[in-house]
Amino acid sequence: MGVSLLTTAATAAYTYRATNALPLYALKRRKAQKQRGFRAKSTYGHCIKDEVLIDPCCGSGHILVYAFDLLARMYEERGYSRREIPRLVLERNLTGIEIDRRAGQLASFALTMKACEYDRRFLSRGVQPDVTVLEPVRFEEGELAGTDLLLNGHDLLDAFAHLDEVGSLYVPTEGDLALVEDAIEAKRDPSDMFASHTVAELERMKSYLELLSGKFSTVATNPPYMKSGNFNDWMTAWSTQNYPDSKSDLCICFVSACTKRALKNGCVSMITMRSWMNVPTMEPLRTNVLKTQTMLSLQDLGPHAFDSISGEVVSTAVFVLENSEPTDSFRGSYSNLWAANGEAQKRAAYLASINEQRKINQHSFLLQPAHSIYTDMSEAEAMAFVECRPFEEVAYSKPGMQTSDNERFLRIWNEVSFRKVGIGLDREIALKSAYKWFPYNKGIGYRKWYGNNNYVVNFANAGEEIKYWLVHNPKDPKTKHWSRNMRNYDKYFLDGLTYTAIGNDFSARKNGIGYIFDTKGPTIFCDENEDVICGYINSIVFSRFSRVLNKQLTRSNSAINAVPYKAPSSNQQLQIINLVEQCVNLAKHDWDSCETSWDFKKHPLVDFGEFKPEHHEAAFIDKGNKLGSQSVGALERAWVSWASRCDDRFAQLKSNEEELNRIFTGIYHMEGEVPIEVPDDKVSVRLADRELDIKSLVSYAVGCMMGRYSLDVDGLVLADQGATLQDYLAKVPDPTFMPDEDGIIPLTDVEYFHDDATGLFVDFLKAAYGEKTLEENLAFVAESLGGEGAPREVIRDYFRNQFFADHCKTYSVTGSGKRPIYWLFDSGKKGGFRALFYMHRYTPDLLARLRTDYVHPQQERYRNQIEHIDEVLPTADRREAARLKKERKKLSDQLAETNAYEEKVHHLADQMIRIDLDDGVKHNYALFQDVLAKIK
Repeated sequence: MGVSLLTTAATAAYTYRATNALPLYALKRRKAQKQRGFRAKSTYGHCIKDEVLIDPCCGSGHILVYAFDLLARMYEERGYSRREIPRLVLERNLTGIEIDRRAGQLASFALTMKACEYDRRFLSRGVQPDVTVLEPVRFEEGELAGTDLLLNGHDLLDAFAHLDEVGSLYVPTEGDLALVEDAIEAKRDPSDMFASHTVAELERMKSYLELLSGKFSTVATNPPYMKSGNFNDWMTAWSTQNYPDSKSDLCICFVSACTKRALKNGCVSMITMRSWMNVPTMEPLRTNVLKTQTMLSLQDLGPHAFDSISGEVVSTAVFVLENSEPTDSFRGSYSNLWAANGEAQKRAAYLASINEQRKINQHSFLLQPAHSIYTDMSEAEAMAFVECRPFEEVAYSKPGMQTSDNERFLRIWNEVSFRKVGIGLDREIALKSAYKWFPYNKGIGYRKWYGNNNYVVNFANAGEEIKYWLVHNPKDPKTKHWSRNMRNYDKYFLDGLTYTAIGNDFSARKNGIGYIFDTKGPTIFCDENEDVICGYINSIVFSRFSRVLNKQLTRSNSAINAVPYKAPSSNQQLQIINLVEQCVNLAKHDWDSCETSWDFKKHPLVDFGEFKPEHHEAAFIDKGNKLGSQSVGALERAWVSWASRCDDRFAQLKSNEEELNRIFTGIYHMEGEVPIEVPDDKVSVRLADRELDIKSLVSYAVGCMMGRYSLDVDGLVLADQGATLQDYLAKVPDPTFMPDEDGIIPLTDVEYFHDDATGLFVDFLKAAYGEKTLEENLAFVAESLGGEGAPREVIRDYFRNQFFADHCKTYSVTGSGKRPIYWLFDSGKKGGFRALFYMHRYTPDLLARLRTDYVHPQQERYRNQIEHIDEVLPTADRREAARLKKERKKLSDQLAETNAYEEKVHHLADQMIRIDLDDGVKHNYALFQDVLAKIK
């Protein structure tokens, strides 16, 4: 367990009590005695023995054992013998409460073993650790008849019947103990043999109440963590009634409970989820703590404070409170340990920062939005919250839809027929249109200004199907009306700024109209100039404020809306608008240069409408020598020109973002407090990458082979279900490069077919760059792919063994997996038969055509080659014979695999399977899983 941080805080709390609780006269007396040569054993001993530490959720006793060592050292310093220390510590100083009997037994055992380290005869002294296991106290009907406890103690009896759930969260009222004592007297009748059990249970109840009513000098604990969603019905009702300000998490309930157990001027040390520090619903709890408790120290641990708990969800804080009203002059110690990773690093960082912790007067937290506690807020940041308007007065963040079944209602836009996708529609037109799929902001991934437009949602007939599902979803019976999950329905399709709610770094993008949005991809709607707002929210200043307000991995809308806003001057606004327009255009050009954008026109290496390779001789002179080619082809020149454009775009966007940071740090007087410079990995446009760029060109070439794209027109050509070559020719009557006739492209290790992928790719390069430098272009492609050998063989090997894996990566989105649109027929590991086809060109007879036009001819070629080898093998020399035998073995294996594969294809072909692109890749791909490559 990661308790070292808490026990460090518990040590601080206990040391504070032990050294500061002495009255002034005692300190003076100790000093005088020391001067006269006396040991101050009695004075110090009395102080230590009066200090009692309780862990109300002691578990297996980690904190108690740590406190034992601390107390033992303190006793030793005051002259006590090691033999008498264990008895004093266990009888006078340590108390534990637990609801799990096994854990309580472990705590007692651990303390006993610790005592034996100091006193070898401890087990014979009859001293037991003070660890109490709370167990339910229940009475049968009529057992308490005639007592005031039955009449007036309903809440008490109810809580004790569930004492194994509430444990030390139950804080007795003043009258509880009197009710139980009266009930004991009323039921104490020696002549009633049945009353003895009742009295015994009441006595046990009384002992629990006396313990739970106690006040202690130090309360230190690591309470159990449990979200309210995991409470049972009884615990939900009980916590709502007794801890309305902290009911969302069990550990937060203990914050209130522990402060009630501390003596006046006593200390409370805890480690809890840090949500209570700034979640808006816990403002009443924070306010009460800040006004009634003196916060001696608070260490904001963040995630990874427990080595046993991975991920970013469990984010914690450790703090020490003194049960006294805070003064105007006192300044507590605060530190932020988010940067440290793991228990050891955080503890080391805490110990190293003890003398450098920030000193803050907690009254300043009461000036912040919702009285939140921010340990790392500078004075300039704090003043911004006081002097500026909240962000929600000029722009406000709204969460959107929860479909309750993303597999049913969300698709990557490439999966469906593009004619069914309604893009860029205003609200009125969209709700009345016949489109089925509409752009959907899901908030996946870091990207600024523009992009991440991956998803579409089924919102046909104004969301008719989703609305029905939300009300009738058996997994969510609480939903009685669709509006519960379709949050802010009236804002759908309106212009706004979307942002990624999950992640450490804030990034927002301009939407334009026509989008529906998700809870994790909320939208900001602007009452003032949208470009100014966009510039602000993508600045380091806004990112800093949003992170200070919300340390959780997921940003809340309330935290975004609470960020301070100060309007720039007129000149600043003009400058910001100009910079933001440039940033958006740069990001959009970058996004649209990839085929995963629905506004993609042509691959940038063949998009000669924007540039000609020969027009960029200067760029080639600068970079061309780095390529290492002896002869330079048109493709190589195109890539050098593209790389130069990427460099310029990257540098310009980085410069613009840094200038925006300068402007906003000046507006908020935060110069020197936040970094102006933008790290390269946070610039949202890409630099050229030769390997990736050439792989994307190959992907585009396959798209042209399939008819999805054309060298002659911009954008998508064939992107609807069942599209045919005739549909292509209707849009491109005289194509420079003719797509494959049937949309089936074999991937062979030898050129068996006239329309295999390698042959078509060579034709594509001729069409795109001409025949003059074809060989140079092929060499450049092969070299970029990292292969060795003849260029055509390198390219052939790439198509057979790597293309489909790269295609799956290209057509994948975080959280949704891989959604390839070109599918791979694959007979198996031997590579007997492989071929690509385009899912949008699928028809029910495709498998039959595949079998007769490709699989059968491939089987025949294998047989012919094997026969030829058998004919020449007897006359071959030894070396040639060895090669032929190896080749024959390979061909035989491929033939056997292809024969088995043919039977599978035959079986599916006879079924004439129909698909619906609306069902998505995952569903449709599974229909043919016996004959398709596994998606890894």
